[in-house]
Amino acid sequence: MGLVRRNTLLRWLVLVICGLWLTLALPGVAQPQTLVMGTEADYVPFAYHQSADGEPDKIVGFDIDVARSIADSLGVTLQIKEMPFDELLPALKSGNLDFAIAAITPSDERQIHHDFSEPYFEVRHALISPRLKPLRTVSDLRGHRMVVQQGSVQESEALGHLSEGFGIGIELFAVPTMTDMVSAVKTGYADVALVEELVAQAYIEDEPDLVMDVLGELETTPVAIAFPKDSDLVDEFNQALVDMRNSGELDLLVQQWLTVDPLDDSYQFSLCPETDR
Repeated sequence: MGLVRRNTLLRWLVLVICGLWLTLALPGVAQPQTLVMGTEADYVPFAYHQSADGEPDKIVGFDIDVARSIADSLGVTLQIKEMPFDELLPALKSGNLDFAIAAITPSDERQIHHDFSEPYFEVRHALISPRLKPLRTVSDLRGHRMVVQQGSVQESEALGHLSEGFGIGIELFAVPTMTDMVSAVKTGYADVALVEELVAQAYIEDEPDLVMDVLGELETTPVAIAFPKDSDLVDEFNQALVDMRNSGELDLLVQQWLTVDPLDDSYQFSLCPETDR
């Protein structure tokens, strides 16, 4: 290599290194921030894996699009960590996540150790049961074996409202994922599954031997984004959600992913502390 060419290369390397150092070191130079987001990607249509021919597998869904929209409005990037639902809140508490979005409801108990955004949607509860032996109402559940998801609102609803509030004697057990729940009903290991309505709809589309019925005796529950306690992100996320709602973007995402009417205009963004997913 000639002397002139070598000196030119050295000068170029020095300029690159100096430029990088100045970018990192100078005060006032904003750096793109990366937020670590936790979710459970076995919960259609909120978050799930999707792959197409020739394309890598990716996590998509209503919650994912809500999170990406918020990240775009804040000028940050997302690092998505997938984990079982019942590990999301502990991961927030230990500092391994900046926030979690997975159709989570902000219960009183959860608010002791975590902060939450304002709700961005409401869900209803539903039953999945065999078509030949359907269980459609609370009274139908007496004496039957019910499966729920670990750490979900349905687990607390079954233990509380159904068993105690309605006095329904049920045998309850919990499994890690929605797929496990559907399998338990299909194989007869469980008589019925208690799950969110939209999720139930999605999972029985290709299951002709199963039926879904909305459990009208249970109240609707809000879902919100979860954060570590005293997180600085809560106010920014809340403002982003307000902007999404005012612009109509949130309604469009609801129509795209959930195929139901969004929260009506009378719904005021307020926590409903009596339920939890």
